[in-house]
Amino acid sequence: MNPPLLGLPDDLISTVLAALALSRFKDPAAMFRASRTCQRIRRMTLTWICYVKPSTFASCGPGLQLVNDGNEVRLTEDLLEANGGAFALAGPMLRSGSARATFRLNLTEEDCATCGLFQLGVFPADQKLDDDNCSADGKRCVLLVDGGGGRAVMQCDGVDRESDIKDGLDWSRGDTIEVRVAFDAGAATVTFRGKGRTWNTTLRDVPACGLRFGAGLCIEDTGITLVASTVDAGA
Repeated sequence: MNPPLLGLPDDLISTVLAALALSRFKDPAAMFRASRTCQRIRRMTLTWICYVKPSTFASCGPGLQLVNDGNEVRLTEDLLEANGGAFALAGPMLRSGSARATFRLNLTEEDCATCGLFQLGVFPADQKLDDDNCSADGKRCVLLVDGGGGRAVMQCDGVDRESDIKDGLDWSRGDTIEVRVAFDAGAATVTFRGKGRTWNTTLRDVPACGLRFGAGLCIEDTGITLVASTVDAGA
């Protein structure tokens, strides 16, 4: 759907500006109010232009397949014993402002007792898509989810969170995890929410390439759906 503002004819915009110009003597504050409104319109328009389809995976590693118009990524082969998994990254690139995304777990019907079933979170925009799923190298900040063991633990560079392991979460097909990221002075605060639990940390020295939402998988026939994502106009 096209934003209504983009459909305004030039002559109508010119008429509005001309009316504001005439009123500046009777109501000097009108031009300032109009200026603030135009700034808000600009931010909203830039957000729409840059992030037309934020809720899609844009690229994926070996063994991964994009389905449902890129809203879902599925692993077509078992990569656990080979290279430890593969990654899929979503757009857009994040460098400032704030953003959030909601992921849905698409587990296999049978229970899987393998740890490191999924990684969900933010990754460097230049993340290697065939990297080891269980690694946290390269300024990624993820929640490592064990679908069969009911476990989750946050993995981030330079942060030892092993004491923050949560067990007995009973992950099941259709469960969702929300990821939020907020930038401030070169750092990014990352928050995960799922099963009524919350994990959060600050990722220092965000790489110059920026971050992207993404997921890592290693078990055949499992998948991740990017349900929704939003990006603040400042990003």
